[in-house]
Amino acid sequence: MFHLDGNLYRKSLTPIVCIASSGFPYSENPYHCIFLHELAKRLLRNNIKVFFVTTSFGKKDKVYSVLEGIPVFRMKLCKHSLLRKVITISKLFKYADVIHVHLVNLVGAMFVFLGKLLRKRTILTVHRFDVLPTRNTFYSVLRLLALRLVDLAIAVSKATKKLAISAGAHPKKIVVIYNSIDESRFKPRLKEEVRKELGIESNGKIIIYVGALIPRKGVEYLIRAMQLVIEKIPNSILLVIGNGPEKEHLKFLSSQFGLKENIQFLGHIPTNLLALYYNVSDVFVLPSFHEGHAMVLLEAMASGLPIIATNVGGNVETITDRLNGYLVNPGDTLTIADRIIHILSDERLSRRFSNASLRLYKKRFSEATQNEMYQKHGLLINHL
Repeated sequence: MFHLDGNLYRKSLTPIVCIASSGFPYSENPYHCIFLHELAKRLLRNNIKVFFVTTSFGKKDKVYSVLEGIPVFRMKLCKHSLLRKVITISKLFKYADVIHVHLVNLVGAMFVFLGKLLRKRTILTVHRFDVLPTRNTFYSVLRLLALRLVDLAIAVSKATKKLAISAGAHPKKIVVIYNSIDESRFKPRLKEEVRKELGIESNGKIIIYVGALIPRKGVEYLIRAMQLVIEKIPNSILLVIGNGPEKEHLKFLSSQFGLKENIQFLGHIPTNLLALYYNVSDVFVLPSFHEGHAMVLLEAMASGLPIIATNVGGNVETITDRLNGYLVNPGDTLTIADRIIHILSDERLSRRFSNASLRLYKKRFSEATQNEMYQKHGLLINHL
């Protein structure tokens, strides 16, 4: 039926991890929860057998496919076939030594219950939004049971850990393991060479934002800050990478403020090109009102950028104020502008922040650090 032959895996004496999540890239949105695919590739590079079980299904997706060497099983959970699909998922779970569930939503809770019924080591990673307070009593109880049943809960930041404990996680069964990123792609490169590669002729200063264009990301305040930045540094450009419901409103604001020539909306950018856009930039800004542990901060740090981020959620665990950038209050347009101007105007400061970003990323968030933590807490178990 598929390539998960139990005997073959046993001969290789390597652990088998099943990553189970309702979120995963699909045909209509290849960037959805892309961090899970990146995690699987990191496990694969460390000789861990890995496969996906997901309910994320697009019109062009097949039930079974192989994505960069990783088997992916997709299932639509609908009422008329729910029992049959649950049985199929249970059969798949039997191949794994570890069930690593992501997102403690209704589907995630089901994955946890199945993992424990099969007596598999079951680990659950929470990502902030799935452990936020809720008024839905049914979901709240399911989430609490899932958090209590798992062998280990992982939070992507200390702030997320506090939310998870409030939602029911046992304080002694939850640890913080920070996200990491693909270091083969996100790394320092010579700015001048990359600008030529991308056809960027301007020698002006480049500010970059990467993320969804939704209200909680606070991009409007970055655009408002650009009015002040342009007054001091007229040749500066803001690259806005990402899509979302706020896009047209943000473009209207840019036009209204007379910034059409200074702000470029680039939409979604493929990962290989996205890495290059970090490399042509001089500073990364994340003006969010809420964050768990933002992957874009890690991508920017691994690329060697100075950072300006709001002092919320996991941002304060990622950015050290005045060491590799600045932390600012959400919605504080004046301070965002001031900090951008400081970095763009001071070459020595910019270089110091850049070097510190690289050091901090390597020390706290590197693949090696994440793998070490996973090994310590039993995700990368020895195969018995």
